[in-house]
Amino acid sequence: MYNKGLLLESGKLTIGRNAEISDDVVFLPDRKGGFEKVIVGDNATIRSGAKIFSGTHIGDRAEIEENVIIGHPEKGYATARVEGHATYGHTVYDGSGDITYIDEDAIIRSNAIVYAGAKIGRKT
Repeated sequence: MYNKGLLLESGKLTIGRNAEISDDVVFLPDRKGGFEKVIVGDNATIRSGAKIFSGTHIGDRAEIEENVIIGHPEKGYATARVEGHATYGHTVYDGSGDITYIDEDAIIRSNAIVYAGAKIGRKT
């Protein structure tokens, strides 16, 4: 868990003009402990209790309501190439390192979870 001040100092957090971030918003690393830059656009709002994971990009005028989780890394599902009855190349996707995009003017309602790698469109 990282605080806003430390992330700003290290260049891992960019906050746009007139953006509002509640004091109790938490910034979290990916599952491997890494932290990719988080970008918060101009006039964006992140309300109380939100959890923002590494690699999240929040667009201008976007609104993140209370207790939202953004960029949560998925883990555990398998991917493979299947031909007929044979399966090849079994791997497990860990979700870490995926950038999560919340486009401009989007609103993410209270208590929602947006998983890593998702792209939420403009004005949704």
